[in-house]
Amino acid sequence: MARSEEKQSVYRNTVHSVAVGNAPYLKAASHYLRYAIFVLEKGINQSIEFDDQDGPNTIYSVLFQGEKPIATARLLVIDSQTVRIGRVATTKVFRGRGFGRTVVQSLENYASEAGAQTVELHAELTAAAFYETFGYQREGQVYQEDGIACVTLKKTLQ
Repeated sequence: MARSEEKQSVYRNTVHSVAVGNAPYLKAASHYLRYAIFVLEKGINQSIEFDDQDGPNTIYSVLFQGEKPIATARLLVIDSQTVRIGRVATTKVFRGRGFGRTVVQSLENYASEAGAQTVELHAELTAAAFYETFGYQREGQVYQEDGIACVTLKKTLQ
């Protein structure tokens, strides 16, 4: 899972590209977005946001507008059949345009190509309906994670 792929799309005459992999620039771009969104905007403690899961083999998806990162997500391998997508974030001015879905789906594709069969998410309760629109199903009860109400969602990959 160490390769990097890029896809391009046009949105309102602006070129957007998605890159997936573990290249240092992807980790840096993802951390930039996560710091701005989770730490500064949402007030999550930086020691909680940046955990030991951000290692050299962690896979990131970052959607760029030109050179500027605007959305990200992180992929963790749970076992040979299961992955977890998390740390999904889109900058405020670009929310509601499908960019979060794009980075999640790019990681689903990556995981599927690597042989994973199941994806799970630990989502904020307020975001669960978003994930359900593209095939995720709630599993279990609502719980607190880092002081935020969350729910686990799962999806079987094709």
